[in-house]
Amino acid sequence: MRSVRKKCNDILRNINIPAPFEINRFCDNIAKHTGRDLKLLPVKELGSPAPCGMLLSTKEMDYIFYEPNTSRLHSDHIILHEIGHILWGHMRSIHSDGELLARLMPDLDPALVKRMLGRVRYSSEEEMQAEFLASLIRSKAGVLPDEERNRSQGVNSAMVDAFHFIR
Repeated sequence: MRSVRKKCNDILRNINIPAPFEINRFCDNIAKHTGRDLKLLPVKELGSPAPCGMLLSTKEMDYIFYEPNTSRLHSDHIILHEIGHILWGHMRSIHSDGELLARLMPDLDPALVKRMLGRVRYSSEEEMQAEFLASLIRSKAGVLPDEERNRSQGVNSAMVDAFHFIR
């Protein structure tokens, strides 16, 4: 974990984390850092096998799809997790699910999609890296969850544990 923490800190060294933290401002900073536009798209019930968040990248832009019917803390964390995959460079070409892509982005020509990645496609190491980076961003932003508030909002206990590990 020490090497993951060091790499995460290295990744974040040149990225501005806004204070107070606001997810759209942070996404703007990520777009500036990567030189690629980043668009957030709420999508209810992504469906199986898609998770509550998904990253889709074309030549010009990264799209993050996220479940909006959850707490703000949770939806922000989903987005940060997908940003973690971008920042770690977890990009590889795979065959996309044409039906899912057509449902998510009916105006996008599937031939233009360079890579489409859902969390279910990553190794457990890549998942851990993205999750750790998402938690570290929240920690550096000074936005750590209150356990009681999170329990009442249904926040995943593993996410709370990850925040406490960062401290």
